[in-house]
Amino acid sequence: MAIDVVKAYVNIPSYCRRCALGLLIGLVLSSCGTNGQVTSGSASPQPTPSIAPFFSEPRTPTPTVRVTPTHSTTPQPSVVSQPTNTATTPTPVAIEVVSLYDEKLNPNWSLEKSSNVRYDPASKVTTQQGQVALMARPTKGFGKLFLTVRQGSRETYRSDRVLGVRFWISGGDHMIAASDLAVAIVGSNTYPYWVAADTSVQINATITPDAPLFSETRLYDLGINRSIPPNTWVEVVVWLDSLQFEPTYQYITGIYVKNDDLFVEPFYLDHVDLLLQPKP
Repeated sequence: MAIDVVKAYVNIPSYCRRCALGLLIGLVLSSCGTNGQVTSGSASPQPTPSIAPFFSEPRTPTPTVRVTPTHSTTPQPSVVSQPTNTATTPTPVAIEVVSLYDEKLNPNWSLEKSSNVRYDPASKVTTQQGQVALMARPTKGFGKLFLTVRQGSRETYRSDRVLGVRFWISGGDHMIAASDLAVAIVGSNTYPYWVAADTSVQINATITPDAPLFSETRLYDLGINRSIPPNTWVEVVVWLDSLQFEPTYQYITGIYVKNDDLFVEPFYLDHVDLLLQPKP
């Protein structure tokens, strides 16, 4: 039996022999002695040898699993997506500006048809910019500072090209309430200039002083929602397509500023312009 054990020990690989040496010595000693038995004293307890894991169960190597990345490990540039609803910058609308008054009156226009108002186109009392301004001093209520197209005008102002009227206004040393003044634009379907007896524009309504043929729009309906303080200039723009109850006509022939019944203080205009669509 001992020989069989030794053979078994020899057949164990060298790196495992030390682990099995204790077991082998115990077996050999147990086989020596009288009749194979212990002859004296109690046998000292022998330590139980440890058994290497290789003896308990075969070691099956665990294969290494290489995980292939699903994306490239090389850094890639960031891609910024463009929004599909990016707002576009509105295209500026070209406007042709025709000066009716700037230091002097446009020669195609006249102030001669004004009524119940004294005027001075070269007043130096106050100006918005420049040396002089157009002064109007009402002599009574409902006076008109009236700019009209002369009969010999070299220019024709078609209503389908005119977008509006723009001017600066001030009361000089006086305050102007938003109800003190009104603005009207006058036209014709026959003449490209102003004619007193022109009846070419018609409306389906009764014409009265309170409901004239051409709309008289007070300052509070033109964006001036509070009084204009003394020595202050304010820009006023009258857009034709925003006027209510405006009749249809072919030519612009005049523009007037009308004072209220109780307002007879002087007022001043500067940089009076027509705003037109460019010629095609």
